Amino acid sequence: MAGSAIGMAMASDTGWWLDRFTESAGGIFQSVEGITDAVIISLLERLQDAVYGWLAAHPLVLWMVIHPVWSLVGALLALWLILGLFQAIAHYIQQGWLFLLRAPYLLIRWLVGLVFISLQTRSLRALPPAQSAPEIGPDRLVEILNRLEDIRQEETELMQEMRSLLAHEPTPK
Repeated sequence: MAGSAIGMAMASDTGWWLDRFTESAGGIFQSVEGITDAVIISLLERLQDAVYGWLAAHPLVLWMVIHPVWSLVGALLALWLILGLFQAIAHYIQQGWLFLLRAPYLLIRWLVGLVFISLQTRSLRALPPAQSAPEIGPDRLVEILNRLEDIRQEETELMQEMRSLLAHEPTPK
Protein backbone atom coordinates (compact mmCIF):
# COMPACT_ATOMS: atom_id res chain seq x y z
CA MET A 1 0.00 0.00 0.00
CA ALA A 2 2.74 2.45 1.02
CA GLY A 3 5.00 1.29 -1.83
CA SER A 4 2.34 2.02 -4.43
CA ALA A 5 1.74 5.47 -2.93
CA ILE A 6 5.47 6.22 -3.17
CA GLY A 7 5.57 4.90 -6.73
CA MET A 8 2.58 7.07 -7.69
CA ALA A 9 4.18 10.12 -6.05
CA MET A 10 7.42 9.50 -7.95
CA ALA A 11 5.54 8.99 -11.20
CA SER A 12 3.56 12.24 -10.76
CA ASP A 13 6.76 14.08 -9.76
CA THR A 14 8.57 12.66 -12.78
CA GLY A 15 5.65 13.60 -15.00
CA TRP A 16 5.68 17.17 -13.70
CA TRP A 17 9.42 17.50 -14.39
CA LEU A 18 8.96 15.89 -17.78
CA ASP A 19 6.23 18.39 -18.62
CA ARG A 20 8.47 21.22 -17.45
CA PHE A 21 11.28 19.97 -19.69
CA THR A 22 8.87 19.72 -22.60
CA GLU A 23 7.69 23.30 -22.03
CA SER A 24 11.27 24.55 -22.05
CA ALA A 25 11.83 22.62 -25.26
CA GLY A 26 8.67 24.27 -26.59
CA GLY A 27 10.43 27.61 -26.13
CA ILE A 28 12.83 26.50 -28.84
CA PHE A 29 9.86 25.94 -31.14
CA GLN A 30 8.55 29.42 -30.43
CA SER A 31 11.86 30.92 -31.45
CA VAL A 32 11.63 29.04 -34.75
CA GLU A 33 8.14 30.40 -35.52
CA GLY A 34 9.65 33.09 -37.64
CA ILE A 35 11.09 30.49 -39.97
CA THR A 36 8.56 29.15 -42.41
CA ASP A 37 10.56 26.20 -43.47
CA ALA A 38 8.33 23.18 -42.76
CA VAL A 39 11.26 20.80 -42.82
CA ILE A 40 12.95 22.41 -39.81
CA ILE A 41 9.73 22.48 -37.80
CA SER A 42 9.01 18.85 -38.64
CA LEU A 43 12.56 17.86 -37.68
CA LEU A 44 12.32 19.66 -34.34
CA GLU A 45 8.95 18.06 -33.59
CA ARG A 46 10.34 14.63 -34.29
CA LEU A 47 13.37 15.40 -32.14
CA GLN A 48 11.09 16.59 -29.33
CA ASP A 49 8.99 13.44 -29.55
CA ALA A 50 12.10 11.25 -29.52
CA VAL A 51 13.62 13.06 -26.51
CA TYR A 52 10.26 13.11 -24.67
CA GLY A 53 9.74 9.40 -25.28
CA TRP A 54 13.29 8.52 -24.28
CA LEU A 55 13.09 10.59 -21.07
CA ALA A 56 9.73 9.02 -20.25
CA ALA A 57 11.34 5.59 -20.61
CA HIS A 58 14.40 6.61 -18.53
CA PRO A 59 13.26 8.64 -15.50
CA LEU A 60 16.69 8.35 -13.85
CA VAL A 61 18.28 10.30 -16.71
CA LEU A 62 15.53 12.91 -16.43
CA TRP A 63 16.25 13.23 -12.70
CA MET A 64 19.97 13.62 -13.47
CA VAL A 65 19.21 16.37 -16.01
CA ILE A 66 17.01 18.21 -13.52
CA HIS A 67 19.51 17.77 -10.59
CA PRO A 68 22.99 18.34 -12.07
CA VAL A 69 24.77 18.88 -8.74
CA TRP A 70 23.59 15.57 -7.33
CA SER A 71 24.46 13.92 -10.63
CA LEU A 72 27.99 15.31 -10.43
CA VAL A 73 28.37 14.10 -6.83
CA GLY A 74 27.12 10.64 -7.83
CA ALA A 75 29.45 10.51 -10.82
CA LEU A 76 32.45 11.48 -8.67
CA LEU A 77 31.50 8.88 -6.07
CA ALA A 78 31.18 6.19 -8.74
CA LEU A 79 34.54 7.22 -10.22
CA TRP A 80 36.17 7.04 -6.77
CA LEU A 81 34.71 3.56 -6.15
CA ILE A 82 35.85 2.30 -9.55
CA LEU A 83 39.37 3.63 -8.97
CA GLY A 84 39.43 1.90 -5.57
CA LEU A 85 38.37 -1.34 -7.21
CA PHE A 86 41.14 -1.04 -9.79
CA GLN A 87 43.69 -0.34 -7.05
CA ALA A 88 42.56 -3.42 -5.11
CA ILE A 89 42.81 -5.58 -8.22
CA ALA A 90 46.30 -4.20 -8.95
CA HIS A 91 47.37 -4.90 -5.36
CA TYR A 92 46.21 -8.52 -5.54
CA ILE A 93 47.93 -9.03 -8.89
CA GLN A 94 51.14 -7.59 -7.42
CA GLN A 95 50.90 -9.91 -4.39
CA GLY A 96 50.34 -12.88 -6.71
CA TRP A 97 53.46 -12.07 -8.76
CA LEU A 98 55.53 -11.61 -5.62
CA PHE A 99 54.36 -14.99 -4.34
CA LEU A 100 55.24 -16.63 -7.66
CA LEU A 101 58.70 -15.08 -7.57
CA ARG A 102 59.29 -16.13 -3.95
CA ALA A 103 57.85 -19.64 -4.35
CA PRO A 104 61.11 -21.35 -5.47
CA TYR A 105 63.02 -19.79 -2.57
CA LEU A 106 60.34 -20.83 -0.08
CA LEU A 107 60.26 -24.35 -1.49
CA ILE A 108 64.04 -24.73 -1.23
CA ARG A 109 64.01 -23.31 2.29
CA TRP A 110 61.29 -25.77 3.29
CA LEU A 111 63.18 -28.72 1.79
CA VAL A 112 66.46 -27.72 3.50
CA GLY A 113 64.63 -27.40 6.81
CA LEU A 114 63.07 -30.82 6.29
CA VAL A 115 66.50 -32.34 5.61
CA PHE A 116 68.00 -30.75 8.72
CA ILE A 117 65.13 -31.95 10.87
CA SER A 118 65.55 -35.49 9.62
CA LEU A 119 69.33 -35.33 10.24
CA GLN A 120 68.73 -33.97 13.71
CA THR A 121 66.31 -36.78 14.60
CA ARG A 122 68.81 -39.35 13.30
CA SER A 123 71.59 -37.86 15.42
CA LEU A 124 69.35 -37.90 18.47
CA ARG A 125 68.61 -41.57 17.88
CA ALA A 126 72.34 -42.30 17.71
CA LEU A 127 73.00 -40.79 21.16
CA PRO A 128 72.97 -43.17 24.09
CA PRO A 129 69.94 -42.81 26.31
CA ALA A 130 70.36 -40.26 29.07
CA GLN A 131 70.95 -41.58 32.56
CA SER A 132 68.12 -40.96 34.90
CA ALA A 133 68.62 -38.85 38.01
CA PRO A 134 69.39 -40.77 41.19
CA GLU A 135 66.32 -41.51 43.19
CA ILE A 136 65.84 -39.53 46.36
CA GLY A 137 65.34 -41.85 49.26
CA PRO A 138 63.82 -41.14 52.68
CA ASP A 139 67.29 -40.73 54.21
CA ARG A 140 68.11 -37.88 51.80
CA LEU A 141 64.78 -36.23 52.59
CA VAL A 142 65.48 -36.35 56.33
CA GLU A 143 68.95 -34.90 55.75
CA ILE A 144 67.49 -31.98 53.73
CA LEU A 145 64.86 -31.25 56.40
CA ASN A 146 67.52 -31.25 59.17
CA ARG A 147 69.69 -28.86 57.17
CA LEU A 148 66.74 -26.50 56.59
CA GLU A 149 66.02 -26.53 60.33
CA ASP A 150 69.65 -25.62 61.10
CA ILE A 151 69.52 -22.76 58.61
CA ARG A 152 66.29 -21.47 60.17
CA GLN A 153 67.82 -21.50 63.66
CA GLU A 154 70.92 -19.68 62.40
CA GLU A 155 68.69 -17.09 60.74
CA THR A 156 66.80 -16.55 64.01
CA GLU A 157 70.06 -16.07 65.94
CA LEU A 158 71.36 -13.58 63.38
CA MET A 159 68.11 -11.60 63.51
CA GLN A 160 68.29 -11.37 67.33
CA GLU A 161 71.92 -10.21 67.15
CA MET A 162 71.00 -7.59 64.59
CA ARG A 163 68.14 -6.28 66.76
CA SER A 164 70.38 -5.99 69.81
CA LEU A 165 73.01 -4.11 67.80
CA LEU A 166 70.43 -1.71 66.46
CA ALA A 167 68.95 -1.16 69.93
CA HIS A 168 72.36 -0.29 71.56
CA GLU A 169 73.72 1.77 68.67
CA PRO A 170 73.59 5.51 69.27
CA THR A 171 71.54 7.44 66.75
CA PRO A 172 73.56 9.92 64.64
CA LYS A 173 72.65 13.59 65.05
